[in-house]
Amino acid sequence: MIYAGSCRLGDLFESRRERGRAGLPLMSVTLNDGLVEREELDRKQDSALAPEDHLLVRQGDIAYNMMRMWQGALGLAEQDGLVSPAYVVLKPKPGIDPVYAFHLLKSPRVRYLLWAYSYGITDDRLRLYFDDFSKIPVTVPDLSTQELVGKTLSSWDCAIRTMESLIRLDRGNVDHTVRQVLADSLDSSKVFRLADCTEVVVSSVDKHQAENEEAVRLCNYTDVYYQRHLDRDHTYETGTASQSEIEKFQLREGDVVITKDSEDPKDIGVAACVVDPPENLVCGYHLAIVRPLKGLIDGVLLRAIFATQSIRRQLFVQANGVTRFGLPVKAIESLETSVPKHDTQRKLTGLLLAAEKRWKVQHRTLVQMKNERDALIQLLLRQDSREAIERQSHA
Repeated sequence: MIYAGSCRLGDLFESRRERGRAGLPLMSVTLNDGLVEREELDRKQDSALAPEDHLLVRQGDIAYNMMRMWQGALGLAEQDGLVSPAYVVLKPKPGIDPVYAFHLLKSPRVRYLLWAYSYGITDDRLRLYFDDFSKIPVTVPDLSTQELVGKTLSSWDCAIRTMESLIRLDRGNVDHTVRQVLADSLDSSKVFRLADCTEVVVSSVDKHQAENEEAVRLCNYTDVYYQRHLDRDHTYETGTASQSEIEKFQLREGDVVITKDSEDPKDIGVAACVVDPPENLVCGYHLAIVRPLKGLIDGVLLRAIFATQSIRRQLFVQANGVTRFGLPVKAIESLETSVPKHDTQRKLTGLLLAAEKRWKVQHRTLVQMKNERDALIQLLLRQDSREAIERQSHA
């Protein structure tokens, strides 16, 4: 049976093609954050177009990127602004609530239809023009129910954004405190080359599995890049390694693992500390183990030191390459850092470990909130009774 819906998206929206005007902010559509001002983006996106060459997007409109709409690249405008003429600006017609419409277009069922109605040879060339967008069948409730659903889902989004902001603020405060304590302790700290206080080992264990080798847990590049601490709660890829590789590259409590190679020199030297490792955790390829020598520096603190501007500058200078950059062992060993006294190290390590436990709890809470929000979207965007919707809105 072909899904027909009660109407078409063209019954709910028209294409706004008004020319932009000076004085309004330039805006871009992002996959994760919707419609945002360009100056808020990390990457620089200067536009050579005059304001009148842009499209006007008004508060309550929805703008989408034609080439990435099937991935969910759309945003609800909270203010008037300017967007690329390559975008499509949707002006809601009477009878459709913009907030409800935004969540509807993000829902799994409609996302599938957005993909199905897009045209192109491959996924990276798919485009969804307004004429095709307008043909997509949907089912929507009455306007008052739409408004109720929109307010409920927006409340959940607001709670999730607040939680994400609190996590970022907490992490920023901890990082600032560590940097400040390290800076204040410089006068009483000793300066070491890493060769004087650590042992550096570059791993050669790849992802290929061999029948004559032992099964191990592999610590890979992405594990290090996205984690501050590596422990037994983290999920690792399964691999194999020879007995000699296991003896040489098995990770121990307190080891620091850093990214050794990358296409971007800024991604070199990203570090994670091994805390409470599982059995048979072996360091993988494109990584280096920086193993602190006992009594000189703590691994948890060393990981934090790798994030300081002093080490980041040294890493950037030491990285060699043209299209792919890397760090030889001698370059890692030549890095210089100040090492605080032992009592300062203990305080900072305690602070960082306590913060890591707190962040894990916060992350689990955030994941749970997002899962519950997604389940609620599935419920509220169906043609369920208003009673069920009101029950959820008061929960």
